[in-house]
Amino acid sequence: AITSGNEQTSSLFSTKISGAEIITGGAFGPEGTIQAILFWLLVSVLFMILITKQNKLIKPYWKTNITWKHVSVEESYIKMK
Repeated sequence: AITSGNEQTSSLFSTKISGAEIITGGAFGPEGTIQAILFWLLVSVLFMILITKQNKLIKPYWKTNITWKHVSVEESYIKMK
């Protein structure tokens, strides 16, 4: 399958995949199959469970009490003097 802007190249072996596009990935290839999507969804859920159990989930900055003060370059230069 030709994906990601790659051109078709010659190869030692030639294959022809047939079947429903949802199973074979069609022109996109095996990355586009429902099996690949379900597999990586499962892996993502498992990682989230493990991270949560180990209490290693980091909250995004907008959900913390940290406030961000934006200081211009001129203000920081004046403070350095």
